Amino acid sequence: MTLSDVVYVPSMRRNLISVSVLDKCGFTFVFGHNEVEIFGNSSLIGFGVLSDGLYLLNLDPNSIVQRQSDFWNVVGNKRGRVIESSSMLWHKRLGHISRKRMERLIKENILHSLDLSDFDNCIDCIKGKLTAKTRKASGSRKEGILQLIHTDICGPITPIALGGYRYFITFTDDFSRYGWIYLLHEKSESLDSFKEFKAANELKFDTQVKCIHSD
Repeated sequence: MTLSDVVYVPSMRRNLISVSVLDKCGFTFVFGHNEVEIFGNSSLIGFGVLSDGLYLLNLDPNSIVQRQSDFWNVVGNKRGRVIESSSMLWHKRLGHISRKRMERLIKENILHSLDLSDFDNCIDCIKGKLTAKTRKASGSRKEGILQLIHTDICGPITPIALGGYRYFITFTDDFSRYGWIYLLHEKSESLDSFKEFKAANELKFDTQVKCIHSD
């Protein structure tokens, strides 16, 4: 590793290298498990082990070669080939597409040649096609009209409706499921709308509103 703009301090017992300066010079770093690896042009050029708050670097070429060899022994050549040519890997990368579509992409030279022998049933695809059984909550409706009215206010509406209305209030009868909508300029008009709704429908159905439920 060739360093530039180095400051020589005779009293210092250690040679210190700044990560931020190396970063500006184009080097990259991988930290983890109390170790650091330094890469230049995507090649490992050194590594260090954390000790007393500092990473002790090892730039010996033989040690670097041995470290790379140990890494590939762990990964394994077979696993390395799978990463490059596994059809299941590309099946997941491409949003779990079917084998037929993958074969068509390979035929059209959109995908490179893949090892389709490892294409197997995808657990995620199977789970995605399952339908969940839902339990419907038991509930009972009222036995007559206007016994229970559900109401809700929505807004402000964007853009403003014709006439300058910015809100609307709904009234839904629990028994008939019939609904009414009243347009409002402001939320404060909701009480007047309810009075209008109540008076008109109590007269029409000859019964009174028993209960109001705000959604």
